[in-house]
Amino acid sequence: MESKVLSSSEIEERRRDFGMESAVGLVLVARSPVKDKLRYDTSKTNAYLTEYCGVKDNDCPDSAFDLDCTHFVCHALNKTGVFVQLPSTSCDSGLCIRVNDLAESFLASTKRYSNVSVVDSHSKTRSGDFCFIPGWFGLSKNHVMVLSDTASSTGAKVYGHTNERCGEFAEFEGEDCIYYRIEDT
Repeated sequence: MESKVLSSSEIEERRRDFGMESAVGLVLVARSPVKDKLRYDTSKTNAYLTEYCGVKDNDCPDSAFDLDCTHFVCHALNKTGVFVQLPSTSCDSGLCIRVNDLAESFLASTKRYSNVSVVDSHSKTRSGDFCFIPGWFGLSKNHVMVLSDTASSTGAKVYGHTNERCGEFAEFEGEDCIYYRIEDT
């Protein structure tokens, strides 16, 4: 079953449908700021993803949570000095663990940084892009994975926790997709 990539206006509409308000302060930030850009290094994020993708663990005092997609991705982002500012809850390392907080942070970051953007089609995606599935199987929350290759309308090779994926193909099963990219600085 084919999946649709949501446009920016559809992302906003979906947020309203789920009753999600923009939380004040939820945005990705870097420990070492750069003017108008989010300091980022894909290679550091990818190194973490490949080391921890196939194990039920994280490099965190909390280890892994039962539904660990966000925690896993946030620890990967942290390896390049990026984290969610003011998450509603966090692990012992101070990193975001709620997928809706992470999704809101990515959306806010597209408006704040010139190197964070929405990718508007499956065919334009690439390894290292962040894939959110809003309302995963009708739930009012997102799911997040990181692509390990270009996506298609049926799925993609991904890195992820919850269902451990280490570059394996995950079917999107017709669910809508939102892709974000952070360009290296």
